Amino acid sequence: YGIWHPTLVVSAWMEEHLDQEELEAVLAHELAHVKRVDYLINWVALMVRDSFFYLPPVRAMYEQLQQERELACDDLVTQMTHRPLALASALTKVWLHVTETPPATLAQTLVGTQKGLEYRIERLLSASPAVQQQQKSFLFLQRIGLAVSMFFLVGCVGFLWMMALFQCWPIFPRLFW
Repeated sequence: YGIWHPTLVVSAWMEEHLDQEELEAVLAHELAHVKRVDYLINWVALMVRDSFFYLPPVRAMYEQLQQERELACDDLVTQMTHRPLALASALTKVWLHVTETPPATLAQTLVGTQKGLEYRIERLLSASPAVQQQQKSFLFLQRIGLAVSMFFLVGCVGFLWMMALFQCWPIFPRLFW
């Protein structure tokens, strides 16, 4: 269960309101998360985000990682099913349902922000394979930049912590106290 045995749960609403192609696209999207081991990556990212909650860039990096994961799974669904319109339609229906049904806050976090969802839908509706390949290359570079930034950030915080711990840096107390 969870990390060792991922489980997909489909709501009754989805079964009733999505057609066969849309439901297949949604399931393919969720299976893409499983294939990419996104649940484990998300767990590690949550640990990093919560450990460095006091650093605003960490939250922004976490949100960017979430968006990149969704885009990568959208690309996998498009490659597997060759029906990007089905996924775009399903996302639209689910978003409309979530925003009309109170309380929507928890459900909205599962679907994503309106801006992020609009971008995903526009991307599914308009992207040609060449554009998607170019976006994948750019996303790869972004991920490398994100990883380097995270290592740098963790290294800087660790360095400052060690300097304070061993009192090797006489200015440190005057800067922060």
